[in-house]
Amino acid sequence: MERIEKMMKEKVDKIILHHQKKDLKALKASLIQLKKEHNEVKKDLDTIYYFLDLFDEINLKNPEGPSDKSGESAFLGRKPEKSRKIFEQLYLKAENLSPEEKEFIAREKEKLLNEKTILEKHLKHFDILIAKTKVFLNDIRNVICSELTKGEDLVAVGQKLGNKFGNKVTTSFYSEGKWAIIKFLEHEFSLNRIDSKLLFDLLEDGKIIRYHVNIPDQEAMIYPDDKEGIDFMPIEAVWEINPA
Repeated sequence: MERIEKMMKEKVDKIILHHQKKDLKALKASLIQLKKEHNEVKKDLDTIYYFLDLFDEINLKNPEGPSDKSGESAFLGRKPEKSRKIFEQLYLKAENLSPEEKEFIAREKEKLLNEKTILEKHLKHFDILIAKTKVFLNDIRNVICSELTKGEDLVAVGQKLGNKFGNKVTTSFYSEGKWAIIKFLEHEFSLNRIDSKLLFDLLEDGKIIRYHVNIPDQEAMIYPDDKEGIDFMPIEAVWEINPA
């Protein structure tokens, strides 16, 4: 448990340093890595929950076997899919388990419960750290936005976009609406193309603007009325503007 605490503290110190340096790129990379590790822990937990459910269904009466948390569980010591095969086979023969198999299940269940406790705490740490990183990212985005626009935050810029385009920019292509927004930002805040593109990226990362494709109903997708092929599917693409 101390190893996990130490590792998480190192991650906290890292994102704080990125925030202090206003290093948007490094902070975004940290968030991506945190989410990846979060998903790995969640996947491991889901697997453990499944294994424990199998053992609970077996419902051993007075299972024998020494209490042993020291050794590796079948889950830790082998690939999860191999453990899955072993545990599912035991589950399917629940009525005909040998004494040795019952002892094995009792030991494995205790080890899995111990690991579940550790991973649940680990997952909670990731939840908190991901939330903190998102707050830091939004703060840096607003700082950079203010520098580019001479005082406006992302919400205020989003409101100006809303005043210009409404709540969406309907477009035939991804780039068409994107460059319409970038040109507006360039003109509105007297920016060069590099800075207007940066401001656009801040707005997109901050979910103020979002590219969205409205998919038609299933029948229209499978049975198009035209004879021209997939290029004429009735799909509407929009850049949604949501400054709230």
